[in-house]
Amino acid sequence: MGKKRGGPPLRKELENILYLQSHPEIHQYLLDAGCITYVERLQEGYHQGIAEVFSKSYDGKKAIVGSLEFEVDEAVIASATGMPRIGQNWFKTTVTKNLDFKPYLKPKFQDIIWKKDIPSSHLDKKWKTLLKAIQLYITTEGRYQRVMLYHFRLMDHFTGKTLLNLPYYLHSSLTKMSHKVQAEPGSIQNTLFHFGLIKMIIMEELKKSGRTWENFVF
Repeated sequence: MGKKRGGPPLRKELENILYLQSHPEIHQYLLDAGCITYVERLQEGYHQGIAEVFSKSYDGKKAIVGSLEFEVDEAVIASATGMPRIGQNWFKTTVTKNLDFKPYLKPKFQDIIWKKDIPSSHLDKKWKTLLKAIQLYITTEGRYQRVMLYHFRLMDHFTGKTLLNLPYYLHSSLTKMSHKVQAEPGSIQNTLFHFGLIKMIIMEELKKSGRTWENFVF
């Protein structure tokens, strides 16, 4: 695990694959979606201080971390994570229409009238397991008991129903997160996430000059 300071972050990617090892069917979903290399690389850890510096400078296009000044877009994220740039450009702030979420629910809840969210206990067991994997490794929301409508859109991607451009999604998420950190610096412990993703992006930039993460950090 990388160095951390200021106490443990509340929202970080899971740094081991024990969850996937205990749910092999979920491993296959991530593999089919082109995410498994990214998930496995999360075991390399993170550096909280560097993630904070990144988020305070990133404007959706460029970041400055120490001596590095570099661009970050969906192409950079695709290269850093190994995720394919295929599918629709979509982010969770986009209104989701005509989404059939009922197949993910237990039969007794399939006639539910949608409001803001539902308890995750309403999901069929295997879909609840998949959603938690998405939350642990991809969205890192830090809460697992409530299901929002956009979660079903993500699940449609991982089940192959409707493919999403995940580098685009992560770029949008990283930008939104950084803007919030900059707007509310006193709440950074609650708003900062994507620790592992930020490390991979910086490592990708370091490779261009033949530098290593260890030399950069220490």
